[in-house]
Amino acid sequence: MSYGDASPKLLPSLTSHDKPTNEEKLSKVLDIYEKRLEEARFLASDEFYLANLSHLPNTQYLVSDSNKGNSFTSRENVGRWWDEISSRDSWKKVVDLQKGEI
Repeated sequence: MSYGDASPKLLPSLTSHDKPTNEEKLSKVLDIYEKRLEEARFLASDEFYLANLSHLPNTQYLVSDSNKGNSFTSRENVGRWWDEISSRDSWKKVVDLQKGEI
């Protein structure tokens, strides 16, 4: 039995043509971050707090391992923020540990 073109009409929740992709979702979040980072050095304020620390592991993955780095670096403030938080000595040590370099 073939459902042909009827299945998307009968089961619209199973179609993805109108759902945003993960890249689109990430882009929207980064646009919000870009705007926020126009006003402050870091996400929560001009001081480095947990809000920034909690972004390090996933952002490291997105930037380094999934080829999404341009999504971050193409935005002036997000790129500045990422460069600053990812260049902290403590984070560099974590990355080195993950690579087995320590």
